[in-house]
Amino acid sequence: MKRYKYLAILFLLCLSLLTACGNSDNHVADNNEGTSSTGNIVTTLPTGEVDVTQSSNTASYLEPQYDTQNNTLTLTDLATNTTQASYQFDGAQSLLSVEKIPNGVIVLAVPEGADTEVSNGISFSTNTSSADSVMIYRFDEQLHLQDSFCLDDPDMSDTLLNYPYAVSPNGEELTWVQEDGIYRYALETGDLNQVPLKLSETVYFVQVRYSESGKSLFYHGGGDQEGVTFYGALDVETGEGTLFVAKNFEAISIEVTGDYAVVNAAVPPGAVSGNGRVLLIDSAGKAGNEVTLKSQSENDLAVVTENGKTLVTCAATDDKSGVLRCYDTASSSLKLEQPYSCEQENKPYLLMVQRQIAQAVLYTEQGFVLSSPINLP
Repeated sequence: MKRYKYLAILFLLCLSLLTACGNSDNHVADNNEGTSSTGNIVTTLPTGEVDVTQSSNTASYLEPQYDTQNNTLTLTDLATNTTQASYQFDGAQSLLSVEKIPNGVIVLAVPEGADTEVSNGISFSTNTSSADSVMIYRFDEQLHLQDSFCLDDPDMSDTLLNYPYAVSPNGEELTWVQEDGIYRYALETGDLNQVPLKLSETVYFVQVRYSESGKSLFYHGGGDQEGVTFYGALDVETGEGTLFVAKNFEAISIEVTGDYAVVNAAVPPGAVSGNGRVLLIDSAGKAGNEVTLKSQSENDLAVVTENGKTLVTCAATDDKSGVLRCYDTASSSLKLEQPYSCEQENKPYLLMVQRQIAQAVLYTEQGFVLSSPINLP
């Protein structure tokens, strides 16, 4: 079936997104005490700019990571390159996903001994028929384990290994999407509710992500026609949704901001010229469109602002420098661009957009650093 083709794409996506964190040195810390691995390395700031790291909402910079050598889940502050909290599992975990939600972190894993592949220190399940159960761990904001659930139904385990899923923002539901419907599983009660899909085309879903309100699921996937990507948003209560079409678009990830989302694309190997593009989804306005970028190297790290009017991108220009750009989401016109530089060789890891500024988190051999901020237009 075509969905297996897209499952392979999704698996490669997971490996690529976690490459940087797998390469970093992980340090175990007590839950109530942050420890520094390399200190707060400050990048070069333009004349007249100030380092806003300390005044920012640092909760947005916290990212969970899993250290396979110590079987430890850590919460890293990307702004200061410090470990804020940690949790050590009793045994090795073969991860399916680690997802940060507003009030904590949700981890899905298959039992040790299932067929797995290790890439840059992150262990993933590779055999979709090898696990008879899936464990779900629910943590609070400081990685205190709140509860855990064992899904020991082989059919459900097989479903989670073969279809894209997402955790609701409140951490209470595990939701997956198949060609025929949206399936919502309540963790505490075990109730499973199916909502039939009401789309004009059959979609083989590759990835889904909740909107921050929890009312919609953003998605991308494929259909029966080669070279076509479907994208849009689904109402989790009714199954109704939008469906938009992009041709020759290699989707790799969904970045959510409020009721908006950006579907990012793969950067072609050696891309140095030619326009890039990403896909924008407005779940509340039931709209979707392509945004044209100045270069293809910006394809994979685009984020939209809370009002949906500005798209922020990041691209490396050499081993130590890069540029942040702001585009109008309706017209694709370039609003603003600002270069940044760093003392260490680095690669863009992700973008942070909060309040009126945006910054790139850069990965170096010494750890994470922040680019100079750009004031949003």
